[in-house]
Amino acid sequence: MPKYLVEANYSVEALRGLQNDSGTGRRGSVAAAFKAVGGSIECMYLAFGDKDVVGVADMPDNDSAAALRSRRKVW
Repeated sequence: MPKYLVEANYSVEALRGLQNDSGTGRRGSVAAAFKAVGGSIECMYLAFGDKDVVGVADMPDNDSAAALRSRRKVW
């Protein structure tokens, strides 16, 4: 499967969740979104700067990767 670099910012709701579960629940939500379009997360890291999170994902194709945009509210 092709690998994709993923960069994201947390929503206000996700930041509240991050405070409560130290990131474990957020990663689970993101992993479920990737799985729903046929992909999986290889790695996911918190970041400083313009993006809150960066990661690498395995996705079946470009269409599957693009489908994540409609699911990004979980981040």
